[in-house]
Amino acid sequence: MINYLKLMTIILFIANLIACKALEDPIYKDVSRNNWTMPEKEPVKDKEEIIKAAIIGKFMLDSQARHDLFMEIESVPFSFKVGKSGFETASDLSTGVQMTTDLFTGTVGSGQGQALGLAVGVAALTFSAFSDDGSHDVTSGIFLPAEMDGVKIDTPAQAMLIARQMVNDKIQTIARKMNFSAACVEGCDQARSTYQLKNLDYKAPTNPERYIPKEIGIYVSISPFVENEDLSKYDSLATGFKVKWMTENINGFQFVMASDNSFNNTDVKFIEGEDGLPTIFGDLRFSRTELGRKITRTLHNTPHTFFGSSKTFFDVLYFNDRVYNFYSNGRYETFRDYAKPEFQQGL
Repeated sequence: MINYLKLMTIILFIANLIACKALEDPIYKDVSRNNWTMPEKEPVKDKEEIIKAAIIGKFMLDSQARHDLFMEIESVPFSFKVGKSGFETASDLSTGVQMTTDLFTGTVGSGQGQALGLAVGVAALTFSAFSDDGSHDVTSGIFLPAEMDGVKIDTPAQAMLIARQMVNDKIQTIARKMNFSAACVEGCDQARSTYQLKNLDYKAPTNPERYIPKEIGIYVSISPFVENEDLSKYDSLATGFKVKWMTENINGFQFVMASDNSFNNTDVKFIEGEDGLPTIFGDLRFSRTELGRKITRTLHNTPHTFFGSSKTFFDVLYFNDRVYNFYSNGRYETFRDYAKPEFQQGL
């Protein structure tokens, strides 16, 4: 009994030392400070905006909630416009609905994500064709019109070229706002690429609860582009322009960040993944820090890209310069609140 008590005492002592040491981790401090802050709710007063957010975050919803969403859109007149044409309801745009269950889930970092496929239409989205209840933890993508900045986009390859340039320009803008340099490392002319951002004026943070790294690695993977007239009708209502091209996969625009962390001797590394394509190594918790969230907000301050996740501590959807709370996959009205002010801040 005495030996047992001694053993338990030693174990508790070691655990306490580890816990105290962890509190010195600057990224842990940054992330945990936010985790312990109760979210402040700001309601979305415009019902049309709630519906637009739900359209963008549709794959976060279960099949029944998507069905309810589409029924709501088709039964109620809406005032939002799409490009030069005004559509009062999605029914005004409707054509035949296609179905398929030829769907698959890829591995993280493969660039595949979860495929939509050319033939997946609204009917398929209202049945559990994807998973147990039809919802997904992570969704992201890129929307493009038939013409952008005077350049016509006639093929999937042209859409990919425009998207890569758009993402590259956004990364350069983000870097300048932070006083970082930005350079593509690998895959610069490919759908999957990596970037290195270096702090040009690194100083030890004056606020120990806010982490500022010396270096950030970014992994970008853009899935192939497809035309899907059935889905684009709804996406066009949400984006405000007529969508012609969309990334094929449910998680079609992967943007992953990692930073250095001197506390655990972690450096950013640019390596080759198991599939032979470029990827990154570093402290992946950086995306949950205040600076990481600001980068994500700035990345998606456009109607052309979005990111939604129910895997983070606070479940959110980033789209068109707004961050929405995500509460449940069972109701499309789940996007009824803006995330707390800290999440709304960009760079």
